[in-house]
Amino acid sequence: MSYKWTAEELRVFTRMARKVERSAGGRRGSQFDPGILLRKLREGFLESIPPPDGGRIHILPSILVREDEDWQDALVAAGPQTPDNYGIRQIGHLYQASGRGDVRKDFVLVRRPGWTLHQFLAWGKIYCLRGTTARDVFAVGREKPTLNQVLQTDPLWVHCSDVNIFSLDLPGMLWAGARRKAECGLALDVGCANGWCLLCREW
Repeated sequence: MSYKWTAEELRVFTRMARKVERSAGGRRGSQFDPGILLRKLREGFLESIPPPDGGRIHILPSILVREDEDWQDALVAAGPQTPDNYGIRQIGHLYQASGRGDVRKDFVLVRRPGWTLHQFLAWGKIYCLRGTTARDVFAVGREKPTLNQVLQTDPLWVHCSDVNIFSLDLPGMLWAGARRKAECGLALDVGCANGWCLLCREW
């Protein structure tokens, strides 16, 4: 379950899947399409992850993260009700463009009241899940405007794992009814009743 494919192994798998597709007379979009097979493998891996004892998880596959988007544009798209004076608007210099453009990522939301950030990350490491940044949380806010309804948690706080070392704040998103805003919460509040930690699996 915790095996991580290398880029070369994925290329070999794709070549072999194409051979199977051709021999079966399949076309792109068929059950033998390597793109579909890879997606099913990813989904199967994510769905096999058990929640931590006393906790819940929620899978968010194939979320588009715009890693090079202007900070203010990304923030407003994710949290249109974010006040102009919120500190999160001032920390864009900590999250410079990566140069990778738009990247699709699979995310796992984890809720476990009482856990620390270290415990969330340690649990994620077992399943090859890594930490996330503010831009990842913005992507979820942008694509999942009604996430609080889906998770039946309102208000809902989703935070990344990247603590702002200058203030010990943790960038995140707050859903409250139909309103969404980006904000920096206290790292000490991780594990609160309405908090979910965002972890990532990038293939």
